[in-house]
Amino acid sequence: VLSFGRAGDVFAKLTLDTIFLQTFYSFMALLSDALFAVMLLGITIYEVVRAVKSCKAGTFRKTAASGWFILQWLIILLGWAAILGYQYIDFQLVNVKKDMEAINAARLSDYPAELNDLGEELHNSAANVAFIAAWHRLLVAVYHLVLMIRFFVAFRAQPRLGVVVSTLEVCLIDVLHFMIILLPCFCAYAISGAFVFGRRVEDFSDIQAAIGMCFKIVTESEFDWPYLSEEHYWTTVIWTWTFMLFISLVMLNLVLAIVLDVYSEQRKLAGKSESVAQTFWQLVTVLRYWKRWVPIPVLLDKLGRMPRMISREEFLKAFPGMPDKQVEMLVSGSKVLAANIHAGPEHQKHTMRMAIAMKVAMDQVANDIEELDNGSYLPEEDDETLEKPRPSWQAEISRELASQNHAMLTLQWRLQQLNWSWQAMDMAHGKDTVFDLSAVDPKKPSDVVL
Repeated sequence: VLSFGRAGDVFAKLTLDTIFLQTFYSFMALLSDALFAVMLLGITIYEVVRAVKSCKAGTFRKTAASGWFILQWLIILLGWAAILGYQYIDFQLVNVKKDMEAINAARLSDYPAELNDLGEELHNSAANVAFIAAWHRLLVAVYHLVLMIRFFVAFRAQPRLGVVVSTLEVCLIDVLHFMIILLPCFCAYAISGAFVFGRRVEDFSDIQAAIGMCFKIVTESEFDWPYLSEEHYWTTVIWTWTFMLFISLVMLNLVLAIVLDVYSEQRKLAGKSESVAQTFWQLVTVLRYWKRWVPIPVLLDKLGRMPRMISREEFLKAFPGMPDKQVEMLVSGSKVLAANIHAGPEHQKHTMRMAIAMKVAMDQVANDIEELDNGSYLPEEDDETLEKPRPSWQAEISRELASQNHAMLTLQWRLQQLNWSWQAMDMAHGKDTVFDLSAVDPKKPSDVVL
């Protein structure tokens, strides 16, 4: 293959491609592929049943818009595409084998190769298989990257492994903003490298190659200095030194600093979470008590109908058949979670945020109460509580506040009436009048001695 640089140089390259005439080289390879097909069939049936149930419940749009649904079906479609690709390649290999057998038969019969088209047919069939296999390898490579994302999602179930996933998730926005600054600088050095070295160095012969070479220098911190500095020594010095200092040392370390800072925060938030060994032992415990073990959906359903704070006795009363091991795991997990929330400097930050949020809410409530007392309260036009029903705990608080407000208004009205009566008595008898209540019969409030 001949490639032409933008500066006019010609670069030669020889590529070799191979194809495998035997699909399965051992019984273990056949067994592993069969196991993969069975697992893929199982997950396909599960997702189809889940999609049908969501259609019947009328929530298919919401389910289909979730990231988990999209990822699962992407894995399913790419998996079946990979299996069908293997089958199609195996079907095309039959033609290659037939052409090879025809060439061997012609050679044994001393039939001259220049008098037949068997060699050309073999090259055409082999080229067709090689072309299909190249695209199929690309499909399988992308499929493994998608499976990697699936594994990252599965790792969130384990607290210690979830720290890494949470770190990547939290620092993604900061890294993307940083890449806005890094990419223009990186591309500028790649383009300048193509102009400086592209005429005589194949790795800088075009923009794509220059970008790849610059990325290799950043990651490996290695380059062929004698080859680059053969011409324009001081220009090479300026380009390499500034590239290594600014891109490789400063920018790359800033990315690492962002990731490590987020990791330290996530690690503090995780606290003393369970290790992988403890998670494995919990799985063994679940298998031991699988007959009495309460499933998580049932657990969440019953807990959702209970108060926010419950005692151990109330919990055991709600789940009488739960094994003691599961109770201990839930209680210990709750204690560890509470300790993680209320420990370390992160707790102070969250406490300050909650205090500020409560201060703002309390000020708003005080203003609303003052307006209610003055009779000048008007609800806001965009108040969502006018259109949407409140949650249960908010409704209870609202009812209690309404009853207390009614009682306060009633008491205020009675005090006002008492004040008016007192003023009327002052006007009738004078302010210096003394009332003797010692002779008043409690059963006859009208017996008052002046």
